[in-house]
Amino acid sequence: MAKSRLTPDYIEWVLKLNADQAAREIHKLNEANKELSRQQNAARQAMVKLESEGKKGSKERQNLKKSVKEYGLSIEVKTKDVW
Repeated sequence: MAKSRLTPDYIEWVLKLNADQAAREIHKLNEANKELSRQQNAARQAMVKLESEGKKGSKERQNLKKSVKEYGLSIEVKTKDVW
């Protein structure tokens, strides 16, 4: 009768393979979050510049504010995808 159990070597190999794939996916999501954070910071800086120019209520600033909020929501969703 043949052994019906998996050997520890086989189980370890399968788990390592799956962990490598998960690590690559987490890395991709982290890189995407970094890029979204850079874009969000650039939009915030542009908002500050508009405020210093006295354009606090301008349509451009409102659009930037909306973008900052959208970037934040995207980062939040991607962070939830990781964990």
